[in-house]
Amino acid sequence: MFSTNDDINYKVLGQYSTQHRRRSLTAPLDSVLSNNALPYVDLFADFATDEKSPYYFTGRDNHWNDLGQEKATEIVAAAFVRDKLLAPGTLSQAH
Repeated sequence: MFSTNDDINYKVLGQYSTQHRRRSLTAPLDSVLSNNALPYVDLFADFATDEKSPYYFTGRDNHWNDLGQEKATEIVAAAFVRDKLLAPGTLSQAH
């Protein structure tokens, strides 16, 4: 049984693997994309912060809140502009 609470997830996953770490949830996808030269935006480092992060809902819900959604959008948009997949200012014109 899995929940949105990392502490519970770690305990459950720890029963199956003593090596479980948060990064292990994204590492397989990173590996596939990198090995196949497919572009992607890795948000892990930007959101791997302590529990007091302003980007997450509080309590048992560890999903991004509005501020987290905004930060993710800015990071992805910057990567798109950097990689010339999106013209600068395109997203600000959409508002």
